[in-house]
Amino acid sequence: MLIGTLCPESGGISLTVTASTLRPVQLRFKNVPSAEMLELAVDAATPFELYLDDAHGSPHHRQHLTYYFAEQIRQQLSN
Repeated sequence: MLIGTLCPESGGISLTVTASTLRPVQLRFKNVPSAEMLELAVDAATPFELYLDDAHGSPHHRQHLTYYFAEQIRQQLSN
């Protein structure tokens, strides 16, 4: 599960990665990042070892979905 919020005053966004990781991870940006910058930030904040491995999905699957949903949220918040 990912949660994205946009600050209307500053244009900054927060993205929280949770449920697919051992602990929640929050990323903050001063403005909406590019797709490439977002993926780099997710990688830096969420090491592969942090993704869960259980009956609901492998770490690779969870990482893939994190990238996918983060990009969907980034696009929605940039409109």
